Amino acid sequence: MYNAPERAAGAARAKTNQHDLNRGDTMQVTWDENVCIHAGKCVSGAPEVFKVEDGQFKIDTSAGTDEKIREVVGQCPSGALQIQE
Repeated sequence: MYNAPERAAGAARAKTNQHDLNRGDTMQVTWDENVCIHAGKCVSGAPEVFKVEDGQFKIDTSAGTDEKIREVVGQCPSGALQIQE
């Protein structure tokens, strides 16, 4: 688990390294590649939304419900995935 200073440092990095990989018109989710620990919780939790294609991480928010996406993003152990309201 991460302590508060590490999370704060990750949040600071997220501002400059976030990737908006959304393909849908729905909820926006960002991914910070520098914070990600590649635990795979997103890909296994909602494979229709979070996937790796041709070696690139993809997020298709139109393929899942807001409820499911929020659940999976909330389980991200590093905080690399964030919902942009």
